[in-house]
Amino acid sequence: MTRPCALSEQQLDRMAEMRERGLSYTAIARVFTAEGTEVRHRAIEWQCLRLGIVPPASHRFRGTEGKARSY
Repeated sequence: MTRPCALSEQQLDRMAEMRERGLSYTAIARVFTAEGTEVRHRAIEWQCLRLGIVPPASHRFRGTEGKARSY
């Protein structure tokens, strides 16, 4: 049995915006906890995976010429 999500739809939208801006799962969890909604970074990670939310492209996957690698 799964537990209901502790975040509201508005919070999930904000979570998506923060993640797409590049904030880490831990940073997002800290924002919500500071606002009074205690949530763990693993819950944020799960929600992002569940909803298909990804951060901006990372530079670590770029080739030596500065071009993105194709896989």
